[in-house]
Amino acid sequence: MGVNLYALEFEKSSLVAKLKAARVRKRKETGRCEGRKPLAETNPQLVREARRLRRANPVTGKRKSYQRVANELFDLGFMTANGSPFKREFIYKLLG
Repeated sequence: MGVNLYALEFEKSSLVAKLKAARVRKRKETGRCEGRKPLAETNPQLVREARRLRRANPVTGKRKSYQRVANELFDLGFMTANGSPFKREFIYKLLG
């Protein structure tokens, strides 16, 4: 008794189409689908602190450097998964 390859192929193609439609629908609703969750979603307190530290001083109008923000975040207890401070490039991308 042989396996109907056309039936299997049809099943696979319909499943692929259904999953693609679900991904497209999710992208329309939320703006993203799949991939790593953004840091603003997983650790909003880190983003809030980084923005606060980078804010311009009301007296002088100057901002702290990205490296200094990274160092101060480390002093506050925010660090990478392996326990090291964030790099200045990461803070730059984080604050966009």
